[in-house]
Amino acid sequence: MTESQEPDIIASKPGGGIQKDSDSRYFPWLLLFEALVFLYLARIMFLVLPFKHCVRLLSPPGNPANPPHPEFLFHLRHAIRRANKFALWSNKCLIMSATARWMLNRRKISSQMLFGVKPDSNPSRSLFAHAWITSHNTEIVKKNGSYMVMLRL
Repeated sequence: MTESQEPDIIASKPGGGIQKDSDSRYFPWLLLFEALVFLYLARIMFLVLPFKHCVRLLSPPGNPANPPHPEFLFHLRHAIRRANKFALWSNKCLIMSATARWMLNRRKISSQMLFGVKPDSNPSRSLFAHAWITSHNTEIVKKNGSYMVMLRL
């Protein structure tokens, strides 16, 4: 391949969108591999570091770029779900939200990570906690219920 030729895959543009070319079969696999790597890194981060340091590592990017293509957000959400099936342990909402945040930050796409609680129906537990992430009105990690937001990143 010469220097002037571009590879025939869908690639993420610097602005956060998607560039479509003739051969798009590799893009989901690359996104899946990236999600799997970030799932493992997020799990290690939450096991090793105190939560206050984890919050700093999950801070949003300084200057978000243009809004992403909606198709990219769809592929991102499904890549994280599929990568979670390949993980050696069961990743919960916090790990998946951290993974999504890092993947969006890499592409300078703005997102909002939310932490919330709701009362549990089981009397032995008082609260149920959840983390989810949204980007441009798309839930990357689903909210799944009515939670009272306690922290926004």
